[in-house]
Amino acid sequence: MLGFEPAAQCFFLSRPPHFLWGEGARLAAVIPSPLRHQLTENTSYVEKKTNLILRRISIR
Repeated sequence: MLGFEPAAQCFFLSRPPHFLWGEGARLAAVIPSPLRHQLTENTSYVEKKTNLILRRISIR
């Protein structure tokens, strides 16, 4: 699967303008290595990266 929008539709059943901040942050967290860090697994890396992205979004 290639692209942010197809991934959002597959995993969250919604398109980018309609999903939650946490879903978008989770997708962004796995972008650097999607084969190594699975979106469906609750690993500490994905959780930490997702939280970091959410914190950075809330600052702005």
